[in-house]
Amino acid sequence: MLTAARIVETLALGLWLGSMVFLSFVVAPAAFAVLPSRELAGQLVGHTLARLYLLGYICGALFLLGLVVEQRLSGASLRAVALPIGLLAVMLLLIFCNQYFLGERLAALRTEMTATFGSIDQTPRDHALRAAFGRYHGVSALLMSANMLLTLVLFVLTVRRFR
Repeated sequence: MLTAARIVETLALGLWLGSMVFLSFVVAPAAFAVLPSRELAGQLVGHTLARLYLLGYICGALFLLGLVVEQRLSGASLRAVALPIGLLAVMLLLIFCNQYFLGERLAALRTEMTATFGSIDQTPRDHALRAAFGRYHGVSALLMSANMLLTLVLFVLTVRRFR
């Protein structure tokens, strides 16, 4: 059972990290390279992000479940799992902020630019709406990058803990 708990932890983190890397470095660049408009590419990536966030919540819950089972079976102290739980909490908070604060603001700006100018691409580059969109998008990408880094750190710490 201890081995099963550790497998669940490792798989949850691996899937989470792999999905973020795949979206960031494969799906998003391909969408913007292949689709006929940036609008369509943005819609595809935005739709995919919603699924990625859900997957992150599921993987986070599975990791926590595996960690709790491992802690109970191994008799490790709560202090021994405090760092992984803290990192997990930060990772889930990053997803939440990206999804509900930045994602909703980006969607509102996208809608406003489309209503006003026809699309994001038709919005003048020096317009306040486009500048705000760029800032929020940059912060969103930064949060995703931080989440990838934290997931990698947690993955390494988790595997090292198994020794």
